[in-house]
Amino acid sequence: MKRIKQVIVVVGIVLCICFPSIVFANTEAPDYIAGVRDGNGQGVEQGAIYGQEAARKEKKNLWSADIPNNARIRKTYNLERETNEYGLGFIKGFMESFEKSYKDAYRKTNLELIQTQTETFTELTMRAGKLASSDGVLQLEIEEGTLFLQNYLAAERVKDIKEIPKTCKMHSYPYHIKIGNTGGTIFPEKPMKLVFEYYGNQKAGIYEYKNNRWIYLHTLKEDTLLYTMIDQKTYKGGTYIVLVDTALQKFNDLEAHWAEEEIETFLWNRYINGYANGTFQPDHIVTRGEFVMILDQIKGWDKQTEIDIMKIFEDYSVIGASQKHALAYAVEKGYIKGYGDQTIRPDMPISYIEMEHIMKRVLNNPHFKWETTAQKMMEKKGIISKSFESKKQWVTRAEIIYMLSLNL
Repeated sequence: MKRIKQVIVVVGIVLCICFPSIVFANTEAPDYIAGVRDGNGQGVEQGAIYGQEAARKEKKNLWSADIPNNARIRKTYNLERETNEYGLGFIKGFMESFEKSYKDAYRKTNLELIQTQTETFTELTMRAGKLASSDGVLQLEIEEGTLFLQNYLAAERVKDIKEIPKTCKMHSYPYHIKIGNTGGTIFPEKPMKLVFEYYGNQKAGIYEYKNNRWIYLHTLKEDTLLYTMIDQKTYKGGTYIVLVDTALQKFNDLEAHWAEEEIETFLWNRYINGYANGTFQPDHIVTRGEFVMILDQIKGWDKQTEIDIMKIFEDYSVIGASQKHALAYAVEKGYIKGYGDQTIRPDMPISYIEMEHIMKRVLNNPHFKWETTAQKMMEKKGIISKSFESKKQWVTRAEIIYMLSLNL
């Protein structure tokens, strides 16, 4: 205790010598009051300057990242020449007024920038509305109660065309939807309908450019229109195009299947394939190796992983060449594990419980439960999963696809 008291005394002496303003500041002194007054004025001025600049550079409204520190304020305003009371009051006044001035200027400038772009941006509120590209080819239809307050969106044709898949043909130019709100984000309460004009006879699909590739979105046709539903609680815009996949295979055993929509999306994106006999067999069981391959196709795992890591398993020789890289990556990351007899068993059917454990690791979510998917299957599709009897039962292709469509 005596030692602690000595330390406190020493610290106090050092503060008195090095920072006398901290110890002897008198908030009622005329100099302190004058400093607060002058600091307030400068804080308002500088806050407005920094706030306007942040809005113009499309930075976040974050005043704390731009406010000058005490040392910089002292140097800028020559406070070393002033009394301690005045200097401390000036800094206090500056800090107090800077934040409010910054935020006000940021918001005002942001709205002014949006208003100068009225030829491009469309204002959408809680009422039903529609965004259209200048040529009318693309539209975004919004139901009443989808958005609230003021929202600004623009849709224009893109000049820079990203490389399309080799088996696809362009049936529209790409279009980009841009959000003009602060932060470039809107928060739809309901799904939004994205529509393209389309007069072709071939089966076409709407694609979104995401993660450096074109991703097919489930597409429906209505007269001369193609449309897809954008169901995102946080929407930042996107780039869209209409493509026809000339190599897409049709499977007759998918018609009217409960997971037809999700399976079609996976087929268009080449996440999964059918069988050589022209069937898809949606209710066929999935093997461990097949499940890992589907994950690889969706996630685009690094193919540089050395397959030698698989040689620790006794059944290495029976692993198909197409599965080795995906399994090697999954083993290296700890997504999938072998058995006690040092086998990986890629051709063994995968159970609900085993699939659940793998998904927990892939998603890095220890709370992932297959039951959530099974419940949605029952509520939205009217399908009762075998997992309700036992999670040791084997998972079907349709169930795997439905689960992955909800979680990846």
